[in-house]
Formats: sequence, structure tokens, C-alpha cells
Amino acid sequence: MVDDRYALLHPPQISTTLRSLPRRYREALTLVPRRSEAIHERIDGHTVLDLLVDTACTLGLLDRALEQTLVRPAAPTLVAAITDPELRLWTADPLTGPEQLVETIAETAEATAARVYATPTKAWSRPAIVVGGGTVHAIDIAREAARVGVENLRRIERIAPRLRR
Repeated sequence: MVDDRYALLHPPQISTTLRSLPRRYREALTLVPRRSEAIHERIDGHTVLDLLVDTACTLGLLDRALEQTLVRPAAPTLVAAITDPELRLWTADPLTGPEQLVETIAETAEATAARVYATPTKAWSRPAIVVGGGTVHAIDIAREAARVGVENLRRIERIAPRLRR
């Protein structure tokens, strides 16, 4: 679920990373040409719109999973998409633009960061059961939120200069 560079993140680093995402996504959007077609242009298998939708929806999914894992008295059962990015299939609402998606990212990233910040140390080992087999811990869910936010941002930053002007 989490590649090695994120496996070492501790809750304060996760919280800081999540809180930085709104500013960083807004800055990345300034690199995207203002043509309406630019957010739909596919480069290296991704569009800016797809990456924004994936970030907004995945952060929402992971925040709900983290909340359930932290507050339920028994280990909750979570959908397999929590640990398998290939199962995260989101569709963009044609009426939602990039600015609205960044606002959704901002709201969810802040809510998740606040949850991470407020969580006591011993709660990070709380488990959840993943449909289809396996267990995931609260800390892994939080790390995955940071990973998705940062990696999708990096993809946008890499493809934005290559979009047709």
C-alpha cells in the first residue's frame, strides 16, 4: 500500500504534509494552461483532471476509513480500495472544475490532518480488516493519504509544462 519513502512518516510529518497540499495544488494549477481542454490532455497516461479527481476522492475515502479505524470499538471492515489503488475508479463530474476539486482536496486534507494531529500515539496501531483479506493499521491509512496527495501532485507538476499552450 505505501511505498518505502512514505513508510517512515510519523504522524506530525503526515499532518504537515496534508496541510501543505492545498497551497501546493493551487500552485501546480498555475502551471496548467488556461485552455479548457488542457486539463483533459493525456500525458504519460494521466490528465490533470483525472489526477485531481483521484486525489479528492481518494483522500475522502481514506479519511473516512481512518475515522472508522480510530473510533470503532472493534476493527472495522474496509473496502479493498483502501490498500489497492487499482480498485480506485473515480469518474469526474462534468460540472466540477479544477478549482472546485482543489477546494475539495483542501477541505479533506485539512480534516485528515486535524484527525492525524489529534490522534494519540497508541491509537496508530489500531487495525482494520480489508475486504478480500488482510489487515491495515491506522498509521498505514494516514501514510497512504500523504502518499496519494504528494504523488498525484508530482504527476501534475511533471505533465503541466508539457501541455499544449
